[in-house]
Amino acid sequence: MRELLNQLNEEDYCTPMEKVFNSTIGKHTRHIIEFYQLFLKAYDSLHLCYDERSRNINVETSINDALFALDEIIQQLDSNLEDKELQLKTCILGEKHNLKTSVSRELLYLLEHTTHHLASIRIGVSNLNPDFNSLQELGVAYSTPNLQNS
Repeated sequence: MRELLNQLNEEDYCTPMEKVFNSTIGKHTRHIIEFYQLFLKAYDSLHLCYDERSRNINVETSINDALFALDEIIQQLDSNLEDKELQLKTCILGEKHNLKTSVSRELLYLLEHTTHHLASIRIGVSNLNPDFNSLQELGVAYSTPNLQNS
């Protein structure tokens, strides 16, 4: 993500992408960042709810703010998090649920969630600049190359 953001300008970051339902790279980036921020907050409190995002417009509209937030997340993730149980609060079809989960399970979820949004970003970036191909792995699930090589 850092590599991609460093190659974009603010206009591209905030331009609605028609092929991705008029969302922006900034909106997808903010969404990814806020999921990690909520997870890291839950690491201390033991209570996690991905629905409680702040929807920080600055991260959505400023590459520098997004890069700063990413650096904070990377620093915290590099701090050797231990696996422990968390309580996940979620709403499914209008019903509230409290589920047991773990740090390792949520990190796996975040990886898959991030990959999904990076795929949308890749579609948008390729529409903004068809020659943009420096990040060919962007949005490709880690299992895909293994399946393609078997």
